[in-house]
Amino acid sequence: MNTCESHASLARRWLSPHRGISKDRLTQYLRAFQLRRELYRKPGREALKHAIKATL
Repeated sequence: MNTCESHASLARRWLSPHRGISKDRLTQYLRAFQLRRELYRKPGREALKHAIKATL
């Protein structure tokens, strides 16, 4: 399976409730999606450290 296509299909599904967002805000939504995916793949304490580092 092509990883890029898989990631894009997950992003589309995640963005579907947010229809009507402006192109100016799209980057922020995609960054939030990317952070969520990264945190999902990390175990507990490591995910917390990554979340704190990402917000600072």
